[in-house]
Amino acid sequence: MKKNLTPVQEASSPNTPPERLQQLARNITDKSILQAIAYNPNTPKELFLTLARDENIIVRKFVAGNPSTPVNILEILSQDAESDVRTSLAGNPNTPVNILEILSQDAESDVRTSLAGNPNTPINVLKTLSQDTKSNVRSRVAENFSTPINILKTLSQDTEFVVRASVAANPNTPVNILETFCQNEDRYVRIRVAKNPSTPVNILETLSQDTEFDVRTSVARNSNTPANILKTLFQNCEDIRRCFNRKQNDNLVNELQKANFQATGFYDPQVWWDTFLQFRFAIADNSNTPVDILETLAQDYYFDGVGVRNSVATNPNTPVNLLKTLSQDAHYSVRSSVAKNPNTPVNILETLSQDTEFNVRTSVAGNPSTPINILKTLSQDENPYGCI
Repeated sequence: MKKNLTPVQEASSPNTPPERLQQLARNITDKSILQAIAYNPNTPKELFLTLARDENIIVRKFVAGNPSTPVNILEILSQDAESDVRTSLAGNPNTPVNILEILSQDAESDVRTSLAGNPNTPINVLKTLSQDTKSNVRSRVAENFSTPINILKTLSQDTEFVVRASVAANPNTPVNILETFCQNEDRYVRIRVAKNPSTPVNILETLSQDTEFDVRTSVARNSNTPANILKTLFQNCEDIRRCFNRKQNDNLVNELQKANFQATGFYDPQVWWDTFLQFRFAIADNSNTPVDILETLAQDYYFDGVGVRNSVATNPNTPVNLLKTLSQDAHYSVRSSVAKNPNTPVNILETLSQDTEFNVRTSVAGNPSTPINILKTLSQDENPYGCI
């Protein structure tokens, strides 16, 4: 049975009719309702003027950020005394250019930072902001997909590493700049290159041999990293894992810590393992990971191995036979992950729809591949958390 919505839920819902939003807006004492209406893209235009004059800062802030707010209301809010309101306005993709140009001179750096990230900010404004005294403003310009290459080139030589790292993360950054960043002394810059979806394979291969474990982990996470590089990364890490086992005696562990410091970047065992697990998550998540590696990771029981098995269970490249094995995992979260995978066959979904854990059944209900007959059965689920 469908639950009745609260007034705030109604005010937030994009399915609520405009006339109902008008009625809800009459409750001017309940600011949570007004805030929800101010945020709703279906709010009637005639309501925006009233909301833009509300004493509540959050109400005005949501109006300023709403893409449906009429231009004349946005012009009023550009003069708002509260910087939070102007910050929201600066990030609105529908704010007209003349207002954006005015906001580029705003005294508050948060306003300029928001403006620097707006995809519709004109190039002349982005150029001005790229020379801002605040590094967070320049960094946001460097992240903006609309920033032209000549500005990215200038920012790639910025004295602040956070700005260079943002250039490294931008998918529009030219390859020659990414190549230069491979040699950057700051590992965070190299990490962002390794994560960039536009980084070519030859650069990913170079970074896969980086001395910093975090950089290599970022290569493992990149969806463009080919199977051969993933396989090499995994094999190298497996060699270390087989040696570095906490069940060994302390002397051996100490020796291995020293021997593997260059490979991992960490002496501390706990930090080492935390980072090591992140690496295994990255490999297990990557859709390019070869099946034989996924099969190995599906048997991962080291410390928080359940998280690694979860990643294998949701990987779109995981074969059916492995999904079947994981659907019988002792830990319910792994079974739940199998139930979420859109590639899980119907017969496995049917079995999981009868799982004793409601989280598993809920995941089956949310799977776009679940057939209607199973959904009908789940709709009768006695556990309220298991209902669709």
